[in-house]
Amino acid sequence: MTDRADRVHYRIRYPRRARPILVTEGAVATVIDCSEFGLSYEAPVGAPVTVPGDPFHGVIRFLDGDEARVEGEVLRVIGRRRVIHLVGVSIPFGIILSEQRYLKRRFAGWG
Repeated sequence: MTDRADRVHYRIRYPRRARPILVTEGAVATVIDCSEFGLSYEAPVGAPVTVPGDPFHGVIRFLDGDEARVEGEVLRVIGRRRVIHLVGVSIPFGIILSEQRYLKRRFAGWG
């Protein structure tokens, strides 16, 4: 597993009540964390089975109103948690910065 210090991109870990919504394949899930080139989410109960290497696409709806279309592939499946490597269409860096500012303003002690 990659050490947090080894990561190239800043990862936002969301408080449970501030998690963005992910719409993918007609299902709605919650984003646990994200960076420009990756995300993890909690798949809803009964979601289709996914395995590493499966293609992935969806739209993330952030609480401040921003949206980002994303595409990539499933990297890991851990219970209901899905870890996605974004390739092709990733989360714009401006949205990552906006999310940081939003969370710092809205949730005292975040970060």
